[in-house]
Amino acid sequence: MILNPFRRQPLRSRRSVGLVGLFYSGKTVLLTSLIAHLRNHDPDRFPLGSGPDAPEMTLLGELPPALCVERFDVDDHYNRLIDSDWPAKTDRLNEYRAELVVGKGSWWTTDLSLVDLPGERLADMVIASHPTFDAWSDAVLGVLRNEAEFARIARPYLETAERPGATEPDILAAYRTVLATLHTRFMPFISPSSFVLDPEGVSLDAKLGPDRPATEADWIALKADRGMCGLARSEEFAPLPPAVRERSPALASTFAGRYARYREAVVLPFANALSRCDDLVVLVDVTVLLEGGHGMVNAYRAFLEQVLAAVDPGFTPAQQVVDWGLWTLSLFQAKYAHVRRIVFVATKADRVVRDDRDRLLDLLTQLTRPIIRPHQARKHLTVEHLIVAAVHSTWTQPGDPADTLRYNSPKGEVQATVSRLPDQWPDHFEPGRFRFPRPEPSLPRARVRVPPQINLDRLTRFLLDLK
Repeated sequence: MILNPFRRQPLRSRRSVGLVGLFYSGKTVLLTSLIAHLRNHDPDRFPLGSGPDAPEMTLLGELPPALCVERFDVDDHYNRLIDSDWPAKTDRLNEYRAELVVGKGSWWTTDLSLVDLPGERLADMVIASHPTFDAWSDAVLGVLRNEAEFARIARPYLETAERPGATEPDILAAYRTVLATLHTRFMPFISPSSFVLDPEGVSLDAKLGPDRPATEADWIALKADRGMCGLARSEEFAPLPPAVRERSPALASTFAGRYARYREAVVLPFANALSRCDDLVVLVDVTVLLEGGHGMVNAYRAFLEQVLAAVDPGFTPAQQVVDWGLWTLSLFQAKYAHVRRIVFVATKADRVVRDDRDRLLDLLTQLTRPIIRPHQARKHLTVEHLIVAAVHSTWTQPGDPADTLRYNSPKGEVQATVSRLPDQWPDHFEPGRFRFPRPEPSLPRARVRVPPQINLDRLTRFLLDLK
């Protein structure tokens, strides 16, 4: 807390929120829509309380980033989304920071930071939690061996690495093929993340020619060829089994040095920014997981377990005492830097029919509750589950079938048949069993308007700690 007696709101609190989400989770759209509502709050469309006395939110000013260097370019993203043009992918930390006041006559303002954490970098949290190359190798190979979907993909790599006489180029090429296969099948356990966040290079069309349709094998070969497992081609590393590390100490030492340099340059800045966030918003596109099949669901669960183990959210009693001591000794300004609350958000709720929104929340809870529960058992940790559509882009008309949604496309209005959600995750389901529409979110051209949304106001109330 900061005290300024010369202002109408003399008290200011500081709150930082990290937003993380994997591919297609809608993180940039959610942030852009949320900021549009912060800038132009309409209490009727974005209620921050119940009843006629719900408070209004006023943005007093936007501030320079505090937790990272890059500013979240909300205006560029907004302008792109007006024309349904997807914002460019970024591999850097971005932050939007502003000062807000909620309600009339309040003595408080909120210094709010919204930190955009690149989702692909989350896979590197397993590197953040393992200071040594040997420990990281054992952790990664443990997952690749123990998860059935991973084990089939990783088997050729393990056979190559354990083969006597295998060279460094052989091992690296085999590991890049593992990562390329995981990425092609939307399995998010890809470490180091440089493999998917470096420049893409030659396109598949240019390599194959326009007359040959691309197969999964083509995509895997191209990604394996252009991917990079480290800071540079000369700095690549791959996990080695204990027997290989013992048999080839020089190779293990080389990989360990490259691992340490990658961890220092890429991973620790990301992990430090994440650890300084008070709240963590984890975006999960449940519909994409259903479309991807049980293999993708299992891979996402294993990935999320690794991420939360590295973040280690919540406060032990001792940490709570330290936090209280810092807060009082610094005249209510400093806090113990750590994630205090987590909200799991099922994004793109407008991809399912209205009658299935409760099931969407149930599926989100079934997926994440067993993973977060051990953290809640050991520490004090606030956890919330929500479904959200940052931009509500679908609708129905009277007389439409129960499994129908409508949305706008460049060719006009589309009427789509939507898969109904199950009450629980199916036991066995292949990709393609579930299908959902892919409406392109379009933001209002008139900035005095605010995007239609589903439950984004509830997420904001949670983040601002409003009842």
